[in-house]
Formats: sequence, structure tokens, C-alpha cells
Amino acid sequence: MTYIGGELFAGGDYGATEVLSFGMLGGVTTVLQGGKFGHGFISAAAGGAVAKIPGLGKLTEKVVGRTLVSAVVGGTVSEATGGKFANGAASAAFASLISSAAQRAANSGPNGKTADDVFDDTGNIGEGRELLDGQVVVRKHGSPNAVVSDSELATVQGDLNKIFSQGGEGGTQLQNGITSGDPTTIVLNDVGVNSSSGYNTRFLTVDLSTQHQFIDTTGATVNFSTTRTLAHELGHAVLGNRDVGLSFDMNVLGRTRRVTPYPNVRFTDSVMNGINGTVRGRYPNYCAPTC
Repeated sequence: MTYIGGELFAGGDYGATEVLSFGMLGGVTTVLQGGKFGHGFISAAAGGAVAKIPGLGKLTEKVVGRTLVSAVVGGTVSEATGGKFANGAASAAFASLISSAAQRAANSGPNGKTADDVFDDTGNIGEGRELLDGQVVVRKHGSPNAVVSDSELATVQGDLNKIFSQGGEGGTQLQNGITSGDPTTIVLNDVGVNSSSGYNTRFLTVDLSTQHQFIDTTGATVNFSTTRTLAHELGHAVLGNRDVGLSFDMNVLGRTRRVTPYPNVRFTDSVMNGINGTVRGRYPNYCAPTC
């Protein structure tokens, strides 16, 4: 797992800690430009946070769009608080670019391919094969004529069966979510990418042959099973689970500890508890390809 600043930017879903980190980065950048730390802090925090506001549409789906939005907002906030538009725009844009680079690294396969390389390559995704009366459509990336093999289809079917029958309450949630509403599309790829296209989009891609690992709560190295990978990405695409939640302070035996929840990891752990008992616990302990 490649990430910057510990757990910063790990999930692409910003909470208070992530916005604070944007602000710190912007403040330092502005000081280096001869401006005031406070102006840069506020501008970069606002610019970084706004890039993830739902409803901005496709403009924020790409690095350039996110950076431009962040720069405009950061510059405007800087000017409104007594600073220079240019300094605020530069600070916010820089913070946004750092975030985009970290997210791209987190969603990359071992050969450098990213989720966008699969999702945007629609001309090279073959026809689908249906499961669950058409509620799940499995397609193959690679060429316009790429075909999902019987073995690949059986793996997806087997993993879904395990999730539904042995995954406890989480498995039932996924089953209910998948079998109602619009169909869910699973695109199989051979470039090592495992990702959803977004929250509640019902569109995801997985590589059934990747051998990624994570460090469990005991410190042991564990291989990702295809079942865990599929459950995790379905948690995003069908249920809208986030990787990183809002951080908060907790008093433990008289000492204050900063706690960052990982909703989708916890959800996936609950599903896997009845399947193989593995516990990941945290989001940033992911290793690609291996630990």
C-alpha cells in the first residue's frame, strides 16, 4: 500500500483529519510563497474538501477538474479572508494534486494500471454474462470481444454464494442490495486493479488472479481471497460504504487517543468472519502486490 502522511488520503473520503492535513500543507506552501500561514491553511482546506462534494459531477472525477475546482475555491477563500487569490489558488491546487497522486497510487495495479484505465476503456470491455436473473452482469476487460470464461464466472458465482450464505448480516445486506434495484456490473480485468467506480454506482472491477496481501490485527501477513476482494468492492459499489470515516478523540484510561474508523473494512471483516475468520481491521495495512 502506498500512502502519504500515514493514513492521510488513504480512502479518498475526507474527514476532519484529512481536511486539517490539506490545511497544514496549504499553510506551509503559502509561507514558502511569502504569504500568511492562516490564509493558505483556510484556502487549501476549503479547496481540498470541495473537490469531494457530491453533485459536482464529472468535473471532479478527473485530476484536472478536481485541481481547477480546488484552485478556484482556494483562491476565492484566500481573497475573502484578506490574502492573495494567487497564493490561495496555488496552495489548494497543490494539495489537490498531492491527494490525486496518492489516490492514483492506492488504486493502481502492480503494473501501474489504474481503475480509470479500466473504467474509461469502454471500447475494450466485452459482452456480459448474467447471474442472479440478470441482477449481476459479469464482463471482461481487454478487448471488444473479451469473454468471461466459465471458470471466471464460476469463481464470481461461488464468491457471491459464500457472501450471501456465510457472510452474516453484511452478506444479507449485500444480497438484498444486489437483488433489488438496478443490475450490478462486475468487470474482470487482468491488470491487477480492484476498485469500484464510486459509491452506490453498482459498477466495479476486480482481478481474480491478483495476490495482494494485508497485515491483520495480529501482525500476520494474509493473502486477499477473491471473496474478500469482491465483498470489499461491492461494499462500495452497492452499499456506499466508505474506506475512511470521520476521525474522533476517545479517552482511554485517562489518555486521549485519536481514532479513525474504517467502515468498509469493518463491514468486510464482518462478512469474512463467517467465511474464513480473517480480520483486516484497518484500511492502510494493504500491500500491493505483497507486504
